Amino acid sequence: MTFPRIVAVLATLATGLAAGFFVTYTISVTRGLAVVDDATYVQAMQSINATVRTGWFAAFFFGSAPLLALAAVTVSGVAARVALAVATAIYAVGVLGVTFLVNVPLNDELAERTDPSSAALVEARAAFEDPWNEWNLLRTLAALTVFAVVVVVVATFPEARSHRRTADRG
Repeated sequence: MTFPRIVAVLATLATGLAAGFFVTYTISVTRGLAVVDDATYVQAMQSINATVRTGWFAAFFFGSAPLLALAAVTVSGVAARVALAVATAIYAVGVLGVTFLVNVPLNDELAERTDPSSAALVEARAAFEDPWNEWNLLRTLAALTVFAVVVVVVATFPEARSHRRTADRG
């Protein structure tokens, strides 16, 4: 396996894990939390936000962008390079940018909400839930788009097509 192919496979894995993380969160975690009371919601989101930052999460969340960029410069074919460069930009803006400019500040604001009174919990949830979910949906769609682009590029790699032809003849 060539270096560009290894990088492309790693980019596929990393972006797939990122997309899967955001999709799973969007279709299960946020929906499950939508039906709980305010105290449970605030406590659960505070706990999730406090524990999500792990080495495993960092590996695919932060690793996707440099792997995409490296794949964009090492892959053969202008169309593949352009597609991966665009995917890199979408990931940088739509996933990393949204996370650090919107979701993390919202997480930080929620973390400071420690008043256990019902009124304070209602206010904390109201200020957090809808904006956070809307921006999370945007980064979910961005991550899915990037993953789809990478899968298409890897599936149509020139060396992959020539390898299949050789394998079919043999």
